[in-house]
Amino acid sequence: MFPVEIVPGTPATVRLQPPTAGARWVIDLLALVERWLDAVPLPCVSLMYGGRSYLVRSSTHVEDLVVVAPNDSAAV
Repeated sequence: MFPVEIVPGTPATVRLQPPTAGARWVIDLLALVERWLDAVPLPCVSLMYGGRSYLVRSSTHVEDLVVVAPNDSAAV
């Protein structure tokens, strides 16, 4: 779907070449990243495109970010 290059070094870097035409590739890329995060599993990945950086979190790790407040109604 995307030409890919694995860049040697740390941190691990995978370079994808987006198509030159159309906007559908963004949706396809996000779906690919989501499947990859679930398979690895990693909590997140940083994407860089057009001089900007984007943090994409794994849907399986979102529950780790949720903070539950204590139930005040139980206090007497």
